[in-house]
Amino acid sequence: MVVICGTNGKLLEKLEKDKLSDCVRLLGFTQDMDLYMDAADLMLTKAGGLTTSEAIMKRLPLVYINVIPGLEIRNIDFMVRHGCAVTAETPEELAVLACELLQDPDRLQTWRAKLAETFPDIAVEKMYRFISRDLGLEA
Repeated sequence: MVVICGTNGKLLEKLEKDKLSDCVRLLGFTQDMDLYMDAADLMLTKAGGLTTSEAIMKRLPLVYINVIPGLEIRNIDFMVRHGCAVTAETPEELAVLACELLQDPDRLQTWRAKLAETFPDIAVEKMYRFISRDLGLEA
């Protein structure tokens, strides 16, 4: 298991002090998130727009952690309603849910197919072209 704390130094320090299993690798900020996402079977994360978009492109099943109300709640609602993510109310429930999912590779594979069906590559390509054109990156 890899736990990536990003720029949350306080969380990283706390986890380092907690003497977690040797099976848990702790990281702070990394520029290799796409590689970690490629290697992942499942991602537990807050429902930020960029992370959600990257996970969609990677066809990576998402378990959303609870967050402060706001835009991320809308992302959770949208993704859960469309069968593209799940969430739970407590850290304990999240842990149980994640363990259950990791023990069911068929469900994770079906989930990846659902992500591909809901968000086809053509939509991703159209978004990329629109953004690239807007930024002046496309000729």
